[in-house]
Amino acid sequence: MNTFRCKACNKKLNKDDKFCPDCGSKKIIQISRRIIFCHPEVKHQLSVHKTLILGRNHFRLYGDNYKFLSPKQFQIIQTDSGWQIKGLPAPNPTLLNNNDITEKTVGLQEGDVVKIGNFEIQVKFIEQKIDIEY
Repeated sequence: MNTFRCKACNKKLNKDDKFCPDCGSKKIIQISRRIIFCHPEVKHQLSVHKTLILGRNHFRLYGDNYKFLSPKQFQIIQTDSGWQIKGLPAPNPTLLNNNDITEKTVGLQEGDVVKIGNFEIQVKFIEQKIDIEY
């Protein structure tokens, strides 16, 4: 998810704005936000930057417990207001913070825990800022 802000006054801008309508500055910051799925046994975490269906093949490096996942276990959804997760129908339900979210769509927060059987990952957000000057 990308958002744009004026570097001078921090006003939220549209992606096509070439200058800030409030202060006239042409210095704009593009902010990209990604989700990282963390697991204590994995050095390289899975990063998601767009809407995507995740399952067993995405988490093979996360230890033997990845076998509890179905090929299509849950969907990560990018919206204008943040990130959501939707549990898909599967033999093992998708739990978010110990609540069954199978066939439900709920918002994701920093530190949320996704659990399927004995497989468990934690949600973290990574924010990257890029300066743009017109």
